[in-house]
Amino acid sequence: MPIYWDFLGGNSTSRCMCMSPREITGVVRTVDDTPKTVTATFNANGGKFSNGTTSKTVTVNSGSIPTAPENPTKSGSNFAGWSPPVGPITSNTTYTAQWGEVVPEGFRIYWHASGGQFSDGSDQMVRTYQGGQSEWVAPQEPVDYTGRIFQGWSPMSPWSGPPDVHVYAQWEAAPPKEYTVIFDLNGGIDWSGTPLTQIVQEGSSAQAPNPTRDGYDFQGWNTDAWRYVTGDVYAVAQWKIKQYYIYYYPNGGSGSTQMQVKNHGDTVSIYNNSFSKSVRVTYDPQGGSVSPYYRDRTQTFANWDTSPSGTGQTWWPGDRYSSDQNLALYAQWQSTTIGPLPIPSMTDAFFRGWHDRSHGGAAVDESQFIDSDITVYAYWAYKVFYHANGGECDLETQIKEYDVGLNLHSYILERKGYRFLGWSTNQYATSPQYRPGGVLNTNAVTHLYAVWERASYTVTFDLGIGTYTGGAALVQTVTYGGSATPPNTPTHSTRKFFGWAGDYRNIDSDRTIYAMWKASWIWRYNGRTWERFY
Repeated sequence: MPIYWDFLGGNSTSRCMCMSPREITGVVRTVDDTPKTVTATFNANGGKFSNGTTSKTVTVNSGSIPTAPENPTKSGSNFAGWSPPVGPITSNTTYTAQWGEVVPEGFRIYWHASGGQFSDGSDQMVRTYQGGQSEWVAPQEPVDYTGRIFQGWSPMSPWSGPPDVHVYAQWEAAPPKEYTVIFDLNGGIDWSGTPLTQIVQEGSSAQAPNPTRDGYDFQGWNTDAWRYVTGDVYAVAQWKIKQYYIYYYPNGGSGSTQMQVKNHGDTVSIYNNSFSKSVRVTYDPQGGSVSPYYRDRTQTFANWDTSPSGTGQTWWPGDRYSSDQNLALYAQWQSTTIGPLPIPSMTDAFFRGWHDRSHGGAAVDESQFIDSDITVYAYWAYKVFYHANGGECDLETQIKEYDVGLNLHSYILERKGYRFLGWSTNQYATSPQYRPGGVLNTNAVTHLYAVWERASYTVTFDLGIGTYTGGAALVQTVTYGGSATPPNTPTHSTRKFFGWAGDYRNIDSDRTIYAMWKASWIWRYNGRTWERFY
Protein backbone atom coordinates (compact mmCIF):
# COMPACT_ATOMS: atom_id res chain seq x y z
CA MET A 1 0.00 0.00 0.00
CA PRO A 2 1.54 3.33 -0.99
CA ILE A 3 2.26 6.01 1.59
CA TYR A 4 2.28 9.71 0.57
CA TRP A 5 3.93 12.71 2.19
CA ASP A 6 3.15 16.21 1.02
CA PHE A 7 5.66 18.96 1.88
CA LEU A 8 4.49 22.54 1.61
CA GLY A 9 6.95 25.40 1.59
CA GLY A 10 7.35 28.63 -0.33
CA ASN A 11 5.85 28.39 -3.79
CA SER A 12 6.59 24.70 -4.31
CA THR A 13 4.92 21.42 -3.40
CA SER A 14 6.78 18.11 -3.01
CA ARG A 15 5.18 14.70 -2.67
CA CYS A 16 6.90 11.43 -1.76
CA MET A 17 5.24 8.03 -2.20
CA CYS A 18 6.62 4.82 -0.70
CA MET A 19 5.29 1.42 -1.69
CA SER A 20 7.12 -0.42 1.04
CA PRO A 21 10.15 0.03 3.25
CA ARG A 22 12.24 -1.48 0.43
CA GLU A 23 10.49 0.12 -2.51
CA ILE A 24 10.39 3.83 -3.40
CA THR A 25 8.74 4.42 -6.71
CA GLY A 26 9.80 8.06 -7.15
CA VAL A 27 9.64 11.65 -6.08
CA VAL A 28 7.57 14.24 -7.88
CA ARG A 29 8.29 17.94 -7.37
CA THR A 30 6.24 20.67 -9.02
CA VAL A 31 7.64 24.22 -9.09
CA ASP A 32 5.37 27.22 -9.54
CA ASP A 33 7.31 30.10 -11.08
CA THR A 34 4.47 32.66 -10.69
CA PRO A 35 5.11 35.50 -8.17
CA LYS A 36 4.19 34.68 -4.59
CA THR A 37 1.12 36.52 -3.25
CA VAL A 38 0.18 37.33 0.36
CA THR A 39 -3.02 38.55 2.02
CA ALA A 40 -3.48 41.78 4.04
CA THR A 41 -6.58 41.76 6.26
CA PHE A 42 -7.86 45.08 7.67
CA ASN A 43 -9.90 44.45 10.89
CA ALA A 44 -12.26 47.34 11.83
CA ASN A 45 -11.87 46.37 15.55
CA GLY A 46 -15.46 47.11 16.57
CA GLY A 47 -16.05 49.57 13.80
CA LYS A 48 -17.45 49.19 10.32
CA PHE A 49 -16.51 50.08 6.81
CA SER A 50 -18.79 52.06 4.53
CA ASN A 51 -20.22 48.84 3.08
CA GLY A 52 -21.17 47.60 6.57
CA THR A 53 -18.43 44.96 6.79
CA THR A 54 -16.07 44.65 9.74
CA SER A 55 -13.03 43.61 7.72
CA LYS A 56 -11.58 43.91 4.26
CA THR A 57 -8.94 41.77 2.56
CA VAL A 58 -6.37 42.80 -0.04
CA THR A 59 -4.09 40.41 -1.97
CA VAL A 60 -0.68 41.73 -3.10
CA ASN A 61 2.65 40.37 -4.34
CA SER A 62 5.10 39.49 -1.63
CA GLY A 63 7.23 42.51 -0.70
CA SER A 64 4.62 45.05 -1.82
CA ILE A 65 2.72 47.61 0.28
CA PRO A 66 -1.02 46.87 0.53
CA THR A 67 -3.38 49.74 -0.10
CA ALA A 68 -5.43 50.47 3.03
CA PRO A 69 -9.23 50.77 2.58
CA GLU A 70 -11.15 53.86 3.57
CA ASN A 71 -11.03 54.60 7.33
CA PRO A 72 -13.70 52.66 9.27
CA THR A 73 -16.08 54.43 11.69
CA LYS A 74 -17.13 53.60 15.23
CA SER A 75 -19.78 55.29 17.35
CA GLY A 76 -18.22 57.34 20.14
CA SER A 77 -14.68 56.80 18.89
CA ASN A 78 -12.27 58.50 16.56
CA PHE A 79 -10.21 56.38 14.11
CA ALA A 80 -6.50 56.69 15.05
CA GLY A 81 -4.81 54.49 12.39
CA TRP A 82 -3.75 50.88 11.84
CA SER A 83 -1.61 48.64 13.95
CA PRO A 84 0.94 47.67 12.84
CA PRO A 85 1.63 50.57 10.44
CA VAL A 86 0.98 49.67 6.83
CA GLY A 87 4.19 48.75 5.07
CA PRO A 88 5.76 46.09 2.81
CA ILE A 89 4.67 42.53 3.72
CA THR A 90 6.09 39.13 2.77
CA SER A 91 3.50 36.95 4.58
CA ASN A 92 -0.18 37.06 5.44
CA THR A 93 -0.71 40.08 7.74
CA THR A 94 -3.63 41.48 9.76
CA TYR A 95 -3.92 45.22 10.41
CA THR A 96 -6.15 46.27 13.37
CA ALA A 97 -7.97 49.62 13.55
CA GLN A 98 -7.00 51.88 16.49
CA TRP A 99 -9.62 54.04 18.14
CA GLY A 100 -9.53 57.15 20.30
CA GLU A 101 -12.22 58.89 22.35
CA VAL A 102 -14.40 61.37 20.50
CA VAL A 103 -14.33 64.77 22.14
CA PRO A 104 -16.73 67.60 21.47
CA GLU A 105 -15.81 69.73 18.51
CA GLY A 106 -13.56 72.50 19.58
CA PHE A 107 -10.52 73.08 17.39
CA ARG A 108 -8.65 71.08 14.74
CA ILE A 109 -5.07 69.87 14.72
CA TYR A 110 -3.42 69.23 11.34
CA TRP A 111 -0.83 66.50 11.64
CA HIS A 112 1.76 66.75 8.79
CA ALA A 113 3.98 63.76 7.98
CA SER A 114 6.71 66.13 6.64
CA GLY A 115 7.70 63.91 3.77
CA GLY A 116 6.68 60.66 5.41
CA GLN A 117 3.41 58.72 5.14
CA PHE A 118 0.67 57.71 7.55
CA SER A 119 -0.65 54.16 7.58
CA ASP A 120 -3.36 55.03 5.09
CA GLY A 121 -0.76 56.34 2.65
CA SER A 122 -1.65 60.02 3.23
CA ASP A 123 0.82 62.73 4.23
CA GLN A 124 -1.63 64.64 6.48
CA MET A 125 -4.27 63.84 9.14
CA VAL A 126 -6.82 66.21 10.72
CA ARG A 127 -8.18 65.75 14.30
CA THR A 128 -10.76 67.80 16.14
CA TYR A 129 -10.31 68.52 19.88
CA GLN A 130 -12.37 70.28 22.54
CA GLY A 131 -11.03 73.56 23.72
CA GLY A 132 -9.01 73.31 26.93
CA GLN A 133 -8.39 69.59 26.52
CA SER A 134 -4.97 68.73 27.91
CA GLU A 135 -4.88 65.14 26.68
CA TRP A 136 -5.18 64.26 23.04
CA VAL A 137 -4.51 61.28 20.88
CA ALA A 138 -1.76 61.74 18.29
CA PRO A 139 -1.99 59.68 15.15
CA GLN A 140 0.28 56.72 14.66
CA GLU A 141 3.85 57.66 13.88
CA PRO A 142 4.37 58.19 10.16
CA VAL A 143 7.01 56.20 8.36
CA ASP A 144 9.69 57.36 5.91
CA TYR A 145 10.80 54.92 3.23
CA THR A 146 14.00 56.83 2.54
CA GLY A 147 15.37 55.64 5.89
CA ARG A 148 14.80 58.74 8.08
CA ILE A 149 14.06 58.14 11.77
CA PHE A 150 10.93 59.70 13.37
CA GLN A 151 11.82 62.01 16.32
CA GLY A 152 8.35 63.28 17.42
CA TRP A 153 6.04 66.18 16.73
CA SER A 154 6.56 69.93 16.83
CA PRO A 155 5.25 71.91 18.59
CA MET A 156 4.61 69.64 21.59
CA SER A 157 2.70 71.97 23.98
CA PRO A 158 -0.97 71.31 24.89
CA TRP A 159 -3.28 73.50 22.91
CA SER A 160 -6.38 75.24 24.11
CA GLY A 161 -7.35 76.50 20.63
CA PRO A 162 -8.80 77.81 18.58
CA PRO A 163 -7.33 78.74 16.17
CA ASP A 164 -6.49 75.49 14.39
CA VAL A 165 -2.98 74.08 14.99
CA HIS A 166 -0.51 72.59 12.52
CA VAL A 167 1.85 70.00 13.94
CA TYR A 168 4.80 68.65 11.93
CA ALA A 169 6.63 65.34 12.14
CA GLN A 170 10.29 65.73 13.04
CA TRP A 171 12.84 63.50 11.35
CA GLU A 172 16.45 62.64 11.79
CA ALA A 173 18.45 61.90 8.66
CA ALA A 174 19.09 58.24 8.10
CA PRO A 175 22.67 57.19 8.75
CA PRO A 176 24.56 56.54 5.50
CA LYS A 177 24.64 52.98 4.33
CA GLU A 178 27.98 51.27 4.23
CA TYR A 179 29.12 48.48 1.98
CA THR A 180 32.12 46.21 1.74
CA VAL A 181 34.38 46.52 -1.31
CA ILE A 182 36.89 43.70 -1.85
CA PHE A 183 39.71 43.86 -4.42
CA ASP A 184 40.98 40.46 -5.55
CA LEU A 185 44.46 40.88 -7.13
CA ASN A 186 44.06 37.56 -8.97
CA GLY A 187 47.69 36.58 -8.70
CA GLY A 188 49.10 40.09 -8.75
CA ILE A 189 50.93 42.13 -6.14
CA ASP A 190 50.16 45.63 -4.91
CA TRP A 191 53.12 47.51 -3.47
CA SER A 192 51.17 50.67 -2.63
CA GLY A 193 49.71 49.25 0.59
CA THR A 194 46.14 50.08 -0.43
CA PRO A 195 43.70 47.97 1.67
CA LEU A 196 42.20 45.18 -0.34
CA THR A 197 39.01 45.18 1.81
CA GLN A 198 37.39 48.58 2.36
CA ILE A 199 34.19 49.79 4.04
CA VAL A 200 32.71 52.49 1.79
CA GLN A 201 29.65 54.67 2.28
CA GLU A 202 26.93 54.51 -0.33
CA GLY A 203 27.60 56.81 -3.28
CA SER A 204 31.31 57.09 -2.50
CA SER A 205 34.25 55.59 -4.35
CA ALA A 206 36.70 53.01 -3.09
CA GLN A 207 40.45 53.45 -3.53
CA ALA A 208 41.60 50.88 -6.04
CA PRO A 209 45.05 49.30 -5.75
CA ASN A 210 47.52 49.45 -8.63
CA PRO A 211 48.68 45.84 -8.87
CA THR A 212 51.48 44.35 -10.94
CA ARG A 213 52.15 40.82 -12.05
CA ASP A 214 55.31 39.46 -13.58
CA GLY A 215 54.78 38.70 -17.24
CA TYR A 216 51.31 40.24 -17.41
CA ASP A 217 49.79 43.59 -18.23
CA PHE A 218 47.08 44.88 -15.90
CA GLN A 219 43.81 45.38 -17.85
CA GLY A 220 41.71 46.89 -15.05
CA TRP A 221 38.96 45.32 -12.93
CA ASN A 222 36.07 43.11 -13.95
CA THR A 223 33.64 45.75 -12.65
CA ASP A 224 33.57 49.54 -12.19
CA ALA A 225 31.04 49.32 -9.36
CA TRP A 226 33.76 50.36 -6.89
CA ARG A 227 33.82 53.82 -8.46
CA TYR A 228 30.27 54.60 -7.22
CA VAL A 229 29.32 52.15 -4.51
CA THR A 230 25.65 51.19 -4.16
CA GLY A 231 26.16 47.75 -2.66
CA ASP A 232 28.81 45.22 -1.76
CA VAL A 233 31.45 44.92 -4.49
CA TYR A 234 33.87 42.13 -5.36
CA ALA A 235 36.33 43.42 -7.96
CA VAL A 236 38.75 40.99 -9.58
CA ALA A 237 41.94 42.16 -11.32
CA GLN A 238 42.05 41.34 -15.02
CA TRP A 239 45.37 40.36 -16.59
CA LYS A 240 46.68 39.84 -20.09
CA ILE A 241 49.85 37.90 -20.54
CA LYS A 242 52.63 40.01 -22.03
CA GLN A 243 53.41 39.24 -25.62
CA TYR A 244 56.53 39.86 -27.61
CA TYR A 245 56.93 39.94 -31.35
CA ILE A 246 59.48 38.58 -33.76
CA TYR A 247 59.38 40.56 -36.98
CA TYR A 248 60.66 38.98 -40.19
CA TYR A 249 61.67 41.45 -42.93
CA PRO A 250 62.27 40.41 -46.58
CA ASN A 251 65.20 42.85 -46.79
CA GLY A 252 64.80 43.52 -50.49
CA GLY A 253 62.87 40.35 -51.19
CA SER A 254 59.23 40.02 -52.11
CA GLY A 255 56.44 39.39 -49.61
CA SER A 256 54.97 41.24 -46.64
CA THR A 257 56.66 41.55 -43.28
CA GLN A 258 55.72 38.61 -41.04
CA MET A 259 55.15 38.69 -37.30
CA GLN A 260 55.49 35.85 -34.80
CA VAL A 261 53.87 36.17 -31.37
CA LYS A 262 55.70 34.92 -28.27
CA ASN A 263 54.04 34.84 -24.84
CA HIS A 264 55.99 35.82 -21.77
CA GLY A 265 58.12 32.94 -20.56
CA ASP A 266 57.61 30.83 -23.68
CA THR A 267 60.27 29.55 -26.04
CA VAL A 268 59.52 29.57 -29.76
CA SER A 269 61.26 28.34 -32.89
CA ILE A 270 62.53 30.80 -35.48
CA TYR A 271 60.45 30.63 -38.67
CA ASN A 272 61.62 29.20 -41.95
CA ASN A 273 62.05 31.69 -44.76
CA SER A 274 58.94 32.30 -46.88
CA PHE A 275 60.25 35.24 -48.91
CA SER A 276 61.81 35.19 -52.34
CA LYS A 277 64.27 37.54 -53.94
CA SER A 278 65.58 38.09 -57.42
CA VAL A 279 67.74 40.72 -59.05
CA ARG A 280 67.20 42.04 -62.54
CA VAL A 281 69.88 42.29 -65.18
CA THR A 282 68.84 44.87 -67.78
CA TYR A 283 70.58 44.98 -71.14
CA ASP A 284 71.05 48.44 -72.68
CA PRO A 285 72.17 48.00 -76.32
CA GLN A 286 72.98 51.73 -76.62
CA GLY A 287 71.53 52.24 -80.08
CA GLY A 288 71.53 48.60 -81.07
CA SER A 289 68.87 45.96 -80.62
CA VAL A 290 68.83 43.07 -78.16
CA SER A 291 66.53 40.29 -77.02
CA PRO A 292 65.63 39.76 -74.25
CA TYR A 293 65.84 43.21 -72.72
CA TYR A 294 66.31 41.83 -69.22
CA ARG A 295 66.59 38.65 -67.14
CA ASP A 296 65.64 38.07 -63.49
CA ARG A 297 68.21 36.13 -61.49
CA THR A 298 66.99 34.29 -58.37
CA GLN A 299 68.89 34.66 -55.09
CA THR A 300 69.04 31.91 -52.47
CA PHE A 301 68.10 32.57 -48.83
CA ALA A 302 71.12 32.29 -46.53
CA ASN A 303 70.00 33.02 -42.94
CA TRP A 304 68.41 35.61 -40.66
CA ASP A 305 70.32 38.47 -39.10
CA THR A 306 69.47 41.23 -36.64
CA SER A 307 71.03 43.76 -39.02
CA PRO A 308 69.92 44.38 -42.60
CA SER A 309 73.58 44.47 -43.64
CA GLY A 310 74.24 41.06 -42.06
CA THR A 311 76.65 42.43 -39.45
CA GLY A 312 74.45 41.64 -36.43
CA GLN A 313 73.58 38.38 -34.70
CA THR A 314 72.91 35.44 -37.00
CA TRP A 315 69.81 33.29 -36.57
CA TRP A 316 68.91 30.10 -38.42
CA PRO A 317 65.42 28.70 -39.04
CA GLY A 318 64.53 26.39 -36.17
CA ASP A 319 66.73 28.16 -33.60
CA ARG A 320 64.99 28.50 -30.22
CA TYR A 321 64.22 31.99 -28.92
CA SER A 322 63.30 32.51 -25.26
CA SER A 323 64.12 36.15 -24.44
CA ASP A 324 61.18 38.20 -23.28
CA GLN A 325 61.69 41.08 -25.69
CA ASN A 326 60.91 41.95 -29.28
CA LEU A 327 63.23 40.80 -32.06
CA ALA A 328 63.70 42.04 -35.64
CA LEU A 329 65.21 39.64 -38.17
CA TYR A 330 66.27 40.47 -41.72
CA ALA A 331 66.58 37.91 -44.50
CA GLN A 332 70.11 37.50 -45.84
CA TRP A 333 70.51 36.54 -49.46
CA GLN A 334 73.33 34.85 -51.33
CA SER A 335 74.77 36.62 -54.35
CA THR A 336 73.92 35.29 -57.78
CA THR A 337 75.72 35.56 -61.12
CA ILE A 338 74.85 37.86 -63.99
CA GLY A 339 74.15 34.76 -66.07
CA PRO A 340 74.00 34.33 -69.84
CA LEU A 341 74.52 37.57 -71.75
CA PRO A 342 72.74 38.08 -75.10
CA ILE A 343 74.55 39.29 -78.21
CA PRO A 344 73.16 42.63 -79.46
CA SER A 345 73.25 43.76 -83.06
CA MET A 346 73.66 47.05 -84.90
CA THR A 347 74.03 47.74 -88.64
CA ASP A 348 77.51 49.01 -89.62
CA ALA A 349 78.86 48.50 -86.09
CA PHE A 350 80.86 45.82 -84.29
CA PHE A 351 79.90 44.63 -80.75
CA ARG A 352 82.75 45.11 -78.26
CA GLY A 353 81.18 43.50 -75.14
CA TRP A 354 79.03 44.39 -72.09
CA HIS A 355 80.14 46.88 -69.45
CA ASP A 356 78.85 47.98 -66.07
CA ARG A 357 78.59 51.68 -66.94
CA SER A 358 77.45 53.56 -70.02
CA HIS A 359 80.83 55.29 -70.21
CA GLY A 360 84.14 54.37 -68.70
CA GLY A 361 82.79 51.09 -67.32
CA ALA A 362 84.47 47.79 -66.69
CA ALA A 363 83.74 44.76 -68.79
CA VAL A 364 81.34 42.18 -67.30
CA ASP A 365 80.80 38.51 -67.99
CA GLU A 366 78.19 35.94 -67.05
CA SER A 367 80.14 34.60 -64.05
CA GLN A 368 80.27 37.93 -62.24
CA PHE A 369 78.39 37.94 -58.88
CA ILE A 370 75.69 40.50 -58.13
CA ASP A 371 73.30 41.06 -55.23
CA SER A 372 71.24 43.97 -56.56
CA ASP A 373 69.67 45.07 -59.83
CA ILE A 374 72.16 46.01 -62.51
CA THR A 375 72.13 47.48 -66.00
CA VAL A 376 74.87 46.45 -68.43
CA TYR A 377 75.75 48.52 -71.48
CA ALA A 378 76.84 47.42 -74.96
CA TYR A 379 80.05 49.00 -76.28
CA TRP A 380 80.51 49.27 -80.06
CA ALA A 381 82.98 50.08 -82.81
CA TYR A 382 81.26 52.20 -85.45
CA LYS A 383 81.80 52.67 -89.18
CA VAL A 384 82.41 56.22 -90.41
CA PHE A 385 81.42 56.80 -94.07
CA TYR A 386 82.58 59.72 -96.29
CA HIS A 387 80.33 61.19 -99.00
CA ALA A 388 81.78 63.68 -101.61
CA ASN A 389 78.36 65.31 -101.91
CA GLY A 390 78.93 66.37 -105.57
CA GLY A 391 82.70 66.27 -105.53
CA GLU A 392 85.18 63.53 -106.11
CA CYS A 393 86.06 61.25 -103.17
CA ASP A 394 87.68 57.87 -102.77
CA LEU A 395 88.32 58.11 -98.98
CA GLU A 396 88.20 54.81 -97.13
CA THR A 397 85.59 54.09 -94.45
CA GLN A 398 87.04 54.44 -90.94
CA ILE A 399 86.25 52.54 -87.68
CA LYS A 400 85.59 54.54 -84.52
CA GLU A 401 85.94 52.73 -81.18
CA TYR A 402 83.50 53.42 -78.32
CA ASP A 403 84.42 56.51 -76.31
CA VAL A 404 87.65 56.94 -78.32
CA GLY A 405 88.05 59.99 -80.54
CA LEU A 406 88.67 59.31 -84.26
CA ASN A 407 91.02 61.49 -86.34
CA LEU A 408 89.23 62.12 -89.64
CA HIS A 409 90.94 62.07 -93.04
CA SER A 410 92.85 65.32 -93.71
CA TYR A 411 92.52 65.06 -97.51
CA ILE A 412 91.21 68.23 -99.25
CA LEU A 413 88.53 67.37 -101.76
CA GLU A 414 88.20 69.13 -105.11
CA ARG A 415 85.20 70.21 -107.11
CA LYS A 416 85.12 72.52 -110.05
CA GLY A 417 83.70 75.87 -109.13
CA TYR A 418 83.58 75.06 -105.41
CA ARG A 419 85.81 75.34 -102.39
CA PHE A 420 85.92 72.40 -99.87
CA LEU A 421 85.13 73.57 -96.31
CA GLY A 422 85.00 70.28 -94.33
CA TRP A 423 82.50 67.64 -93.22
CA SER A 424 78.99 67.57 -91.74
CA THR A 425 76.44 64.87 -90.81
CA ASN A 426 73.85 67.01 -92.64
CA GLN A 427 73.95 66.55 -96.38
CA TYR A 428 72.63 70.08 -96.94
CA ALA A 429 74.81 71.90 -94.44
CA THR A 430 76.44 75.19 -95.47
CA SER A 431 78.99 75.17 -92.69
CA PRO A 432 81.07 72.20 -91.56
CA GLN A 433 80.96 70.35 -88.21
CA TYR A 434 84.41 68.91 -88.73
CA ARG A 435 87.47 70.30 -90.48
CA PRO A 436 89.68 67.97 -92.48
CA GLY A 437 91.79 66.05 -89.96
CA GLY A 438 89.42 66.94 -87.10
CA VAL A 439 88.38 64.58 -84.28
CA LEU A 440 85.06 62.70 -84.24
CA ASN A 441 83.81 61.76 -80.72
CA THR A 442 80.24 60.64 -81.47
CA ASN A 443 79.49 57.03 -80.44
CA ALA A 444 77.37 56.12 -83.46
CA VAL A 445 77.56 54.98 -87.03
CA THR A 446 78.36 58.23 -88.84
CA HIS A 447 77.87 59.44 -92.41
CA LEU A 448 79.93 62.53 -93.20
CA TYR A 449 79.03 64.76 -96.15
CA ALA A 450 81.43 67.18 -97.81
CA VAL A 451 80.46 70.81 -97.30
CA TRP A 452 81.12 73.02 -100.36
CA GLU A 453 81.18 76.73 -100.94
CA ARG A 454 80.72 78.14 -104.46
CA ALA A 455 83.92 79.75 -105.89
CA SER A 456 83.87 83.55 -106.53
CA TYR A 457 85.60 85.31 -109.45
CA THR A 458 86.47 88.91 -110.29
CA VAL A 459 85.08 90.38 -113.46
CA THR A 460 86.68 93.74 -114.49
CA PHE A 461 85.18 96.03 -117.13
CA ASP A 462 88.04 97.95 -118.76
CA LEU A 463 86.73 101.11 -120.55
CA GLY A 464 90.03 101.81 -122.21
CA ILE A 465 89.81 105.38 -123.63
CA GLY A 466 86.15 105.71 -122.72
CA THR A 467 84.44 107.52 -119.91
CA TYR A 468 82.33 105.77 -117.21
CA THR A 469 78.74 106.92 -117.31
CA GLY A 470 77.33 105.00 -114.31
CA GLY A 471 75.41 101.78 -113.87
CA ALA A 472 77.08 98.59 -112.66
CA ALA A 473 80.48 98.67 -111.05
CA LEU A 474 83.51 98.32 -113.24
CA VAL A 475 84.87 95.58 -110.91
CA GLN A 476 82.43 92.87 -109.79
CA THR A 477 82.66 89.59 -107.80
CA VAL A 478 80.63 86.82 -109.39
CA THR A 479 80.09 83.29 -108.08
CA TYR A 480 80.80 80.27 -110.20
CA GLY A 481 78.31 80.04 -113.10
CA GLY A 482 76.93 83.48 -112.51
CA SER A 483 76.96 86.53 -114.80
CA ALA A 484 78.43 89.99 -114.41
CA THR A 485 76.40 93.11 -115.19
CA PRO A 486 78.03 95.55 -117.65
CA PRO A 487 78.02 99.23 -116.76
CA ASN A 488 76.20 101.88 -118.81
CA THR A 489 77.49 102.50 -122.31
CA PRO A 490 80.72 104.51 -121.98
CA THR A 491 81.42 107.53 -124.19
CA HIS A 492 84.38 109.15 -126.05
CA SER A 493 84.67 112.47 -127.83
CA THR A 494 86.00 111.12 -131.10
CA ARG A 495 85.30 107.46 -130.93
CA LYS A 496 82.16 105.37 -130.99
CA PHE A 497 81.58 102.52 -128.40
CA PHE A 498 81.48 99.36 -130.38
CA GLY A 499 80.63 96.77 -127.55
CA TRP A 500 82.45 94.55 -125.07
CA ALA A 501 85.21 92.19 -125.88
CA GLY A 502 84.88 89.07 -123.68
CA ASP A 503 82.17 86.87 -122.08
CA TYR A 504 80.79 88.16 -118.81
CA ARG A 505 78.24 85.33 -118.58
CA ASN A 506 78.67 81.83 -116.95
CA ILE A 507 81.73 82.98 -115.09
CA ASP A 508 84.17 80.23 -114.10
CA SER A 509 87.40 82.26 -113.76
CA ASP A 510 88.71 85.75 -113.16
CA ARG A 511 88.51 87.84 -116.36
CA THR A 512 88.65 91.34 -117.86
CA ILE A 513 86.07 92.59 -120.32
CA TYR A 514 87.29 95.35 -122.67
CA ALA A 515 85.34 98.18 -124.25
CA MET A 516 85.67 98.33 -128.06
CA TRP A 517 85.89 101.63 -129.93
CA LYS A 518 85.67 102.69 -133.62
CA ALA A 519 87.68 105.47 -135.33
CA SER A 520 86.54 109.15 -135.36
CA TRP A 521 83.47 110.22 -137.34
CA ILE A 522 83.77 110.92 -141.13
CA TRP A 523 81.65 113.73 -142.50
CA ARG A 524 80.33 113.70 -146.05
CA TYR A 525 77.95 115.85 -148.08
CA ASN A 526 74.97 114.03 -149.47
CA GLY A 527 73.87 116.81 -151.80
CA ARG A 528 71.59 118.35 -149.35
CA THR A 529 73.41 118.35 -145.96
CA TRP A 530 76.49 117.00 -144.17
CA GLU A 531 76.21 113.62 -142.32
CA ARG A 532 78.45 111.31 -140.27
CA PHE A 533 79.17 107.81 -141.39
CA TYR A 534 81.41 105.05 -140.18
